[in-house]
Amino acid sequence: IENAQKGDFIVLLGKGHETYQEIKGVKYHFDEREAVAEIKKELGCSISIHMDPVVIDDEETNELRQHCQEILLRIDEHYSLHDFRMTKGKRKSKLIFDVEVPLDHKIRKKDLIDEINKELAKKYPSYYAVIEVDYGFLH
Repeated sequence: IENAQKGDFIVLLGKGHETYQEIKGVKYHFDEREAVAEIKKELGCSISIHMDPVVIDDEETNELRQHCQEILLRIDEHYSLHDFRMTKGKRKSKLIFDVEVPLDHKIRKKDLIDEINKELAKKYPSYYAVIEVDYGFLH
């Protein structure tokens, strides 16, 4: 992180739950959450920690993923989702995923998230979406 320059990409590839990195048998303190906060503070950019595992062989999860993808395509054919996962709650369950939006699209994050949740509630009222909107270079 200390050597990053303007235009560089920083990729954190590790076990997000661990607070150390082991190199040649020596454990060094390293917490990805702290690194994310430092990058945001020092470089003024946001990054996300990839949350594994993503379930791909569950019928309910796949049905909900497909429905959310269809909602996105109705909003804009250039939008896509990834890292879809579900957490069940007693009253409501969360659908957690990222939405990729082309950089030149001017939709506000809140408006997009509200629209997705409104459409989701029509068919699946016991679910709501927790969404990270990523502005990328999609065409």
